[in-house]
Amino acid sequence: AILERNGFRHLTDLRFLVRRLEHFPNAPPIRGPEGDLLETVTYEPGVNDSRFARLIERTYVKTRDCPELEGTRTGEQALVSHQMSGDFNPEHWKLYRWRGQDAGVLLMNDHPEQSAWEVVYLGVAHDCRGHGLGRRMLYQGLVSARAAQRFSVLLAVDYRNEYAGKLYNEAGFVECDRRAVHLYLPQRSLARGIDQ
Repeated sequence: AILERNGFRHLTDLRFLVRRLEHFPNAPPIRGPEGDLLETVTYEPGVNDSRFARLIERTYVKTRDCPELEGTRTGEQALVSHQMSGDFNPEHWKLYRWRGQDAGVLLMNDHPEQSAWEVVYLGVAHDCRGHGLGRRMLYQGLVSARAAQRFSVLLAVDYRNEYAGKLYNEAGFVECDRRAVHLYLPQRSLARGIDQ
């Protein structure tokens, strides 16, 4: 009630999920829907920031994860904010190419105190969805975390995102917590006036 009186509104609930890795299978090569190997590109700060940022913005189109936030930040801003959760290592940030185009991105950060990696962002470009790319990207992330001798992988997802929820359930994630998200966004016209 205090939040609502001060202009915050309940946006959604986030499901916090964990996937333990002690019995995770060995790593096969990551393949696309037709069995072709997916090309991966590793994040290099100061080199391919714009490429990652453009792809992230394509993944925001018609997103099912907090869709109310679409258009509130740029891909460049997202790259900066995602580095702030856990220990950032650009080697753990991957862009995936499919059918000659940048199609998906998986950003993972380390939490050594928990012996865990976190999926800070997983997204597939709107025009590349429906081909199982997210599943293959997530699987590769789990493989990489196990290879780094981490005990588990963590993530959070909008409870309304049924597609992602099904993907994470199939990958063996279980819910360990749920928290409400309250959001305050100043009116954009007011924000523009302040900038001017």
